[in-house]
Amino acid sequence: MCASIKLEKLHLLSSFSSADSPASMPSSTDKFHSRTSHGSKQMCMVPGLRCYFQKNKGLIRQLLAGLTVSWTALQNGLYLGWPSPIMKSLSGGGSEGPLEPFARRWSENEISWMVAALDLGNIFSPLPCSRLVDRWGRKPLLILMAPLSILSWTLVYLGTSVTAVCVARVLQGFQCGIASTVVPLYLSEISEPQVRGAINTIPAVAVNIGILFCYTAGPYVSYKTLTTLCIILSIPYAVTVYHIPESPYFHLMNKNVFKARRFLEWTRTEFRDDELAKMRDNVNSEMEASAHRPTSLARHDFIALFVVLFMYIAPTFTFYWVIPEYAARTFSTSTFTSIFNATSKYNATSTYNAASAFDPTSTVNVTSTFNAASTFNPTLTSNFSSPSVISTSTLTPDQYTILLGVFTLAGTLPSTYLIDRLGRRQITLLSAMLTAVFAYLTSGYLFLAERQLLDADRFSWCTCIFTSGLLCSASLGLGQMYCILQSEYFPSNSRALAGATVAAIGSIFSVVADKIYLSIADSIGMYFNFCISGSVSLLVCVFAWFFMIETRGRTFAEIQALIRDRWAVANKYDVL
Repeated sequence: MCASIKLEKLHLLSSFSSADSPASMPSSTDKFHSRTSHGSKQMCMVPGLRCYFQKNKGLIRQLLAGLTVSWTALQNGLYLGWPSPIMKSLSGGGSEGPLEPFARRWSENEISWMVAALDLGNIFSPLPCSRLVDRWGRKPLLILMAPLSILSWTLVYLGTSVTAVCVARVLQGFQCGIASTVVPLYLSEISEPQVRGAINTIPAVAVNIGILFCYTAGPYVSYKTLTTLCIILSIPYAVTVYHIPESPYFHLMNKNVFKARRFLEWTRTEFRDDELAKMRDNVNSEMEASAHRPTSLARHDFIALFVVLFMYIAPTFTFYWVIPEYAARTFSTSTFTSIFNATSKYNATSTYNAASAFDPTSTVNVTSTFNAASTFNPTLTSNFSSPSVISTSTLTPDQYTILLGVFTLAGTLPSTYLIDRLGRRQITLLSAMLTAVFAYLTSGYLFLAERQLLDADRFSWCTCIFTSGLLCSASLGLGQMYCILQSEYFPSNSRALAGATVAAIGSIFSVVADKIYLSIADSIGMYFNFCISGSVSLLVCVFAWFFMIETRGRTFAEIQALIRDRWAVANKYDVL
């Protein structure tokens, strides 16, 4: 018995000594793994930024991938904004000779074709891209855009003829078409439901940054310097795009569960097997359903396509994306408000087509004049004196364009925060109602000013306030909502085809809207364009209230189930 007591004492002593030894003490790595395995309840043992990264590493990696891919939208903004500051120089306006490096001045028709060339690629590239994106993957097409951008800008820089620049613009149009199809698709597939909306608003911000950059730098640098800056801004994307991962949905569509799991482990702070299982079941059910119908779109997909197309086409006719470009080209040198007061009766004989400035998937089609002062009816412009609040002595047309570009960018920034808090439907209603209010205020002011029923000199500030409010309001939701909806309303097997269809059809309507803008101003009055803008905004309110389905915080499987339940009539027919 005494021997057994001694053995127990020896055992306890040895256990205490081994517990106090360094080998048995938990290391910092063990503490870190303990913290990560039990979540954020454990105190973080890694100080500073590293601790923050470990707590939010999944979200940060999603944002990094989203920012990398959204760089293509910034490049699209450069394509859209680049023609604006150089058009007058290309035509020889304000200079004695042709713009270097061209041997002669460009005609108005040649400038029109140069800008319209962007439409060719933008209209025809999405549909082929929708087939390749499901066959090759999302990442290869995202990589393809890098050399296209650098090559196109190099052609612009080295080109000495109209043909060379037009070919470069066609290549840029191809990239716009690819981006409008692949970027929303990729961003929606890599994002968690809680942040999917915010990440999908990054391209809209990037487009406006690219446009604003050209508006800001273009008037103050040469043709080649502006093109060189655009080449430099294309390089970061070419370097970083190779490091982004492939979409997990593409892996699951190709039965590669291992790679999909690796992606989720890399982009989720806490990986859950049930997320992968739900994602895999959703993809499998969609692939099986598509195998039993002759078309890639089910009937309820066509209803969703109608909703998304409406949310693309209707905001196009609010004309919010063209206002800054018209302001830059048609402001009178003597009055701040002449564009709106005199455009209804101006005698413009020289017009050209530019591109649509604030639409990430379509080109701008800005019909403006080279010399604003010469296009106004002299009998009308003499009736308006220089405004008392803001005049061109302190703010030039180019500077006012920059100001409106800033307001448009400012409107897109809050949407990144609000889209996943208010929801898609609520922010659309808010944006449309505010746009309608400012559009009707602008229309009423212009109607009275054109008929000299108020003192245009005294109330000239109304134009700046109302148009700036319209731009901010439209940019908040109307201008980008279709892009978010097209990435959420369709199943994985038809998401690319639906997005390509929206991009192609929407681009055509963008051109139509551009063409009628100055025709309406010339025949009826500029005020009527803003009246149309307000009426269309109210129509969007009604449409969103009855037809939009809220997708905030929902998985793709939940969204598809909600769409099928909402549009139950589609279940009567399995195929079209």
